[in-house]
Amino acid sequence: MSKRVLGFIMCCGLMASLASCAPKNTTAKPKPSSDSADSLYDQRPLFFSCSVKDDNGDDVKNDKGETKLITIKNYKDSWKYPSPLDCMAQGETPDPTEEQRTALSKVQTKDDASDADDGFTRVLAECASTTGYPIDGRSDTNKDPDKNPFANAEAAKDGYKVLAFCPDHPQAARIKRNADQASSNDAQGSAQQKEIPAEYQSALSKAQDYSSIMHMSKEGIREQLSSENGEQFSQQAAQYAVENLQADYNANALAKAKEYQETMHMSPAAIQEQLTSQYGEKFTQEEAAYAVQHLNQ
Repeated sequence: MSKRVLGFIMCCGLMASLASCAPKNTTAKPKPSSDSADSLYDQRPLFFSCSVKDDNGDDVKNDKGETKLITIKNYKDSWKYPSPLDCMAQGETPDPTEEQRTALSKVQTKDDASDADDGFTRVLAECASTTGYPIDGRSDTNKDPDKNPFANAEAAKDGYKVLAFCPDHPQAARIKRNADQASSNDAQGSAQQKEIPAEYQSALSKAQDYSSIMHMSKEGIREQLSSENGEQFSQQAAQYAVENLQADYNANALAKAKEYQETMHMSPAAIQEQLTSQYGEKFTQEEAAYAVQHLNQ
């Protein structure tokens, strides 16, 4: 037998022997299928990577001009830091205790998983963050600290999760105030919605279509809604619709003006006349003037 073959056999035997003697980890959690370097999952114990913010919500920079980052092991450690922190949980998230599961279950929605896996990781990260904007929407509201990050009662539950898990959070009062306000506004809105006649709600929905799709004027929408040859809503429903429609009529007039310029090649003077005509678009003189002024911008 050649020396090369004999050496190969001995090498393989040594590798097999080492593999059989190596300790086996029978308790380690399986790795996720993703091998992305940005994955939050790794084999290290849980820790938090936090970016430092100033009072305006902007990133604090280090000497190299990079975002200043600090690492903490316990989310409560961030509460002692003098500047606001925006934290991300990394490493292997422990399973929540029974007490923690119970706290989070009080504010869970259907199919919510705040007490398991990635959901629990997010709650931990928000307990470490001290910017006062829990979970979704935090970064979007840093520039406006007075803006409520919760749009409705459903979104406010993200704040209540933080309060349930870490009630001593330094921003607890602010989080609760915003969450309570969002829940209250949502409840009032639902009550008011029930009091509005179905015809009025339908007229408003149609008015929104006429504004966003056809770029009509306020008077044009009102007429279309109540016309016998149009939507045939009552005058009261049409009036309710145009009064409650959130529309930018300057923008609508400009969109109409561009249509006339591009498709019918009309002059600015003719466009302005068409926009304000009672037989045309019925925009106000101010809206038509705005459209012509910005026609070529």
